[in-house]
Amino acid sequence: MRAVEFTHTYKKQYKRLKRAGWNMDLLDHSVEVLLTEDVAELERLWDHQLTGKKKAFREIHVGQRASDWVIEYEITEAGTVVLLLQTGSHNKVLGL
Repeated sequence: MRAVEFTHTYKKQYKRLKRAGWNMDLLDHSVEVLLTEDVAELERLWDHQLTGKKKAFREIHVGQRASDWVIEYEITEAGTVVLLLQTGSHNKVLGL
């Protein structure tokens, strides 16, 4: 199982979403999937590499593939640590 680290930005966004009433169980499930490397769930949640300026990072959808809620993350230290960078809507996370 991988370890997890959080950026300051991620922690702030997590608190904001929780206060706004978002279902944090869905977010926690997506993080758990990243840590356990559950291949079937990673595929279901559309875990994928980003492109362009963010090509060093990955993204996973929260709840289901069609969801607009995403987690942007990076796998560091030889694949043993997941660094959670941001969470929120596509527009907020990707700066669209």
